[in-house]
Amino acid sequence: MSEAEFIATSTTTNEDQKPELTTGESNNLSLDFSIKFDLEKVIEKYSASASWNETSRKTFSDFLHHFLIYVLMNRGENQRKVFTLKTSSEGEASIIKYMKEHTPESIERAQLNDPDNYTSGDLFEEITKENVAEDLKPFAHSESIKAIYKFTDRSNGEQPVTHQVIHLSFDFEQVKEFILEHFEFHQDVFCREVSLTCICAGFSALLEYIAAEIIELSGRFTEEKVLTVAALQKGLQSDPALSSLPCSHIILAQLP
Repeated sequence: MSEAEFIATSTTTNEDQKPELTTGESNNLSLDFSIKFDLEKVIEKYSASASWNETSRKTFSDFLHHFLIYVLMNRGENQRKVFTLKTSSEGEASIIKYMKEHTPESIERAQLNDPDNYTSGDLFEEITKENVAEDLKPFAHSESIKAIYKFTDRSNGEQPVTHQVIHLSFDFEQVKEFILEHFEFHQDVFCREVSLTCICAGFSALLEYIAAEIIELSGRFTEEKVLTVAALQKGLQSDPALSSLPCSHIILAQLP
């Protein structure tokens, strides 16, 4: 399924006098994190904060990349392998190592009512049930499914479907490109034809929902209307449902 090493520098910032992060620096995977998440759009929609600083933007982008990779690969032995990691991926070893280190030994796997009639909805039901806390699950699942339905409805028209058309801030075509670079997509596991682009619309909506929840809560801890890493940390720590999200350590690990 569907890259930059963890490099510390001695350069300090005005924010808590912490090391400045270069691209991918808070990243635990040896991959190029290529998705340009429109975090400015999300902060406009969900927080009173005016802006990010460079450190918080990069840290949060790394978190979203890690979260995406985690949910792509966190599959049970008896679950459909919708995505498998390309052995040609330069980041293969680091992804496998990362998953071994961060996947809990015991996960309560989702039980589907009709496993032989596997759909894109079932995929996101499994993902949200197994990776999102109880009080966030229905909303995370709903946002993913709504994006899939909107994409499907609009794809029958003459105009190309973009993320703006279905009212998403995150570009699902970039998510698709990132996945295709590192993962194989197995369309044949579904009971009927479903496009990878459609699935990626669901992933974009899921990532945007998670981002919105964290940003909205973290906005309460901002100073001078700048969303800092410290504010993100306080936001996560103030809500167990958010702090328990996979890969939240990407943000919390920078705690002093």
